Amino acid sequence: MSNAPKLPKEISTAMQDYKPATRTALIKVRDLLFEAARENPAIGPITETLKWGQPSYLTEQTKSGSTVRLGETGGDNYPAIFVNCKTTLIAQFKEHYGNQLDYIGVRALVITDVELRAEIKHCLALVLTYHARK
Repeated sequence: MSNAPKLPKEISTAMQDYKPATRTALIKVRDLLFEAARENPAIGPITETLKWGQPSYLTEQTKSGSTVRLGETGGDNYPAIFVNCKTTLIAQFKEHYGNQLDYIGVRALVITDVELRAEIKHCLALVLTYHARK
């Protein structure tokens, strides 16, 4: 059972655009994001909105982190976590997890195995604390 807040209507509607397996994976990633935020008080409340039609998560109050967008990759349509390409976040993920996780350039962490819960949650925490750690 998830401790994440109920999906807002606009987020739920946007999630319907994804195939069922992608939607299920992205909802699990969303749960991990809220779990990571709950475990680190420095992150503060998460603002959930749509950016470019994709569910997006911001630390508006504390400004501790960079924006997280959830979506799918082009072509193969894997679920993915998208980060600002001007950050060093993907490089940080690679430092911690190397080839254990899949990436697209400096923009996305591809979710090929949602069972890597601890690793994904840690990457989300890195995004949500990016500015606070600089």
